[in-house]
Amino acid sequence: MAVTTTILKNTRQQTTVKFVGDGQANLTYLDAMYAGDTMDMPNIVMPITQLIWSVTDSSISPIYIKRPGTATANTHILHGVDNWSLSQAYGISDISNASANINVILPASGATLYLTISKPSGFVAPNQQILPR
Repeated sequence: MAVTTTILKNTRQQTTVKFVGDGQANLTYLDAMYAGDTMDMPNIVMPITQLIWSVTDSSISPIYIKRPGTATANTHILHGVDNWSLSQAYGISDISNASANINVILPASGATLYLTISKPSGFVAPNQQILPR
């Protein structure tokens, strides 16, 4: 079974993605881009603010979340069933190499992951200003 990726919520400030299955999937800035946004490429930031997951055989095969460019590349190794509301419960977000794409690896036994990112910079809303006549 492959990974099914579904964008559940996409606003100018936040994106929530559901990953189900086994294998690898990616979340890029293009996936997180809201309709009409332009990209300020040098300033793109996508910190992880919430994780909810379930892994069927977590003691042997956890979920890996990687952000290429970090020292170890693994930013999260998730076992069992849990949720981390980083921004709501702790007032923090994971900014480990926050400008990089997010690579999710779900184990062969299958897993479900809900991942929420915020978009504090790099995603530029269109200018809706009305010019005087």
